[in-house]
Amino acid sequence: MEHLAKAHGKEQASFESFLRKEMPDFRTLAERALALRAETIKTGRRIKEKMDEGKPLSGEDLAVLNQGIVEHMAPRKELFAVAVAHECWMDLTDYELKAHGITPETHLKGIMLSLSSALVLYDNYLLAVSLFEGTENCAAFLTRAIPAMP
Repeated sequence: MEHLAKAHGKEQASFESFLRKEMPDFRTLAERALALRAETIKTGRRIKEKMDEGKPLSGEDLAVLNQGIVEHMAPRKELFAVAVAHECWMDLTDYELKAHGITPETHLKGIMLSLSSALVLYDNYLLAVSLFEGTENCAAFLTRAIPAMP
């Protein structure tokens, strides 16, 4: 209840206005993260082709991989903040929701927003972690994970 009041205020209007502002902001953040993902897949395929040809990775290749990691980490804090913003709404009872003026529609939107952010965060995490997997390289992981992507 403390988190609810601190993060969203105490008025029903504040829940609605918070979500109205948060939705387009999240959409932009998610699009940015997905664009990074698409670029990572392209780069991963290019590097895999190079490795399949038996060519060593250049310093530029390694720099691109390192920069990709940094770029994927940049939106992490923002995504995490959105993911936890409505997490507390999962535990509220119908009585508590009604007492705080949170409509079922607003409740669903808030939870879906947090879940969406958590999924984008998880997707970026998988890409970053796959670089450090001991058994396979990032390019092979990405190629198998999204084989049908052009």
